[in-house]
Amino acid sequence: MAINSTFNYTKQKSMAEIAMVSTFNYHDGIEDYSNELIKHLEKIQIKVKRIPISKSILKLTKEIFNSNTKLVHIQHEYSLFWIRPFGVGFLILLLFLKIVRKKVIVTLHTVYPFSFFEKSIPSIYLKYPKLIIYMAKLGFLIITKLISILADRLIVLTPLGKYILNYEYRINNISFVPYGVHHLKNIDNSSAKEKLNLRNKVVLMCFGYPYPSKGFHYAIEALDILTKIYGYNNLILLLQDTRLPHDFDKCERYMQFLKRLVSLKNLQPYVQYLSYIPEELLPYYLSAVDIFIFPYEERLSSSSALMKTLSLNKIYIVTDISAFRFLKFFRFPNVIFVRPQSPRDIARAVDEILRNYTYLINSNSNIIKLLDWKSIAYLHSKIYFESLNGIV
Repeated sequence: MAINSTFNYTKQKSMAEIAMVSTFNYHDGIEDYSNELIKHLEKIQIKVKRIPISKSILKLTKEIFNSNTKLVHIQHEYSLFWIRPFGVGFLILLLFLKIVRKKVIVTLHTVYPFSFFEKSIPSIYLKYPKLIIYMAKLGFLIITKLISILADRLIVLTPLGKYILNYEYRINNISFVPYGVHHLKNIDNSSAKEKLNLRNKVVLMCFGYPYPSKGFHYAIEALDILTKIYGYNNLILLLQDTRLPHDFDKCERYMQFLKRLVSLKNLQPYVQYLSYIPEELLPYYLSAVDIFIFPYEERLSSSSALMKTLSLNKIYIVTDISAFRFLKFFRFPNVIFVRPQSPRDIARAVDEILRNYTYLINSNSNIIKLLDWKSIAYLHSKIYFESLNGIV
């Protein structure tokens, strides 16, 4: 399916409303994704009823049934639904929707390759014998296959996700629709630094909620190398001192660990913690950044934090993991890939950037146009039309 599709659903068939089930009120990346998609769907006259994911399967089922819509679009993550880690309860919901003859689109925000359980990240499954690992693989295979049977169409956000479902899970009713790029106000870098009292600083940032798998501690260790070995004394690393509401304790423990690490290495003059950033100041902070660092250890879903910044035409240091390989697929400029869990690679990349700064900056405007949320909304409208009309 072409990224720059200009299909207009509203010219093909009138649609009163669709229902979208998502993590509304979770304040997470999936909610950001859903809100942005809905905003642009409504701009092309597709009305969307928001239905928050509920802890009660009966409550959620009743709300969807009462929504009076022919099509339901569900934002899926295995851990969001009942009976973890597989989310088996999700199948009950899909079966009900099948019985009442509603068309169902499921966006899989995470697609697990079979190698995940053995190679990708330290996982709870690696603590168990091989038989349990095999059962975990089989469980995800069966659940995902059943989702594909009960849903009219699956959507994945990365080319890798589509490849895994095609060749490992043998699933074919899949559409690849990338995560859209947010368009933020781009303020002059010097003006933004002046307003935030960061003048004469080289600003690095790990953007997003602190979470163990995001590896922000590797950026802190890289900062230690840059100041003590490379001799840089004009660096400042911005870290968000915020918490995910639905995973507050884990975020809190990790943030306290980061602060202890900064103190242990005497990096307090080089680190600035940002608590709540008012909406009107967010463009200033992001525009003041010279280099974004995303040192994630592993991630199989897209990063909403990264997608929020891509329109700003900055330089990025990212780990070479599944979540970021779409940057290679779309040939994004100004991106340096480093090995996961390697502070030395990050430090070396920052040093290389600072010695060749003007040379590295290239425009990514043509790619941003391809990933504009308006294009993403049109692609979804085409999928909705095909599903409602039985087009495979």
